[in-house]
Amino acid sequence: MGGRIPLLVAFASLGSSLAVGLVLGLIAGFGPRWLDNLLLLVFDTIRSFPSIIFALAMIALLGPSLASVILVIAITSLPIYARVVRTQTEALRSSEYIAAERSMGAGTTRILAVHILPNVLALLWQIFVLGAF
Repeated sequence: MGGRIPLLVAFASLGSSLAVGLVLGLIAGFGPRWLDNLLLLVFDTIRSFPSIIFALAMIALLGPSLASVILVIAITSLPIYARVVRTQTEALRSSEYIAAERSMGAGTTRILAVHILPNVLALLWQIFVLGAF
């Protein structure tokens, strides 16, 4: 009974940051260079603030609630997932099988969903289980 709230906060915050970080990391790693630079700037900006100061500021703005705690944890752990996905996507983007798939006429969505996403999910799952810390 005592673990319901902490487990809810952990799974809701890390699950949402994993989902958003996965999408933003795929966009940053496979998208145009200007978008990659913009997203990296956002990730670095989030990581540059001390987590406790950011949490206190967000709690002061949103009010003390469980949803604001989940939001703060999700925002502060988002760059971890996004950077891992971006790095893996960029590494896989230059692979020969991606070039072969592209030469056969596969679109970006197919390449991301069929070839890059399964390779990224294994590493992302390990980070999720460890709690992103």
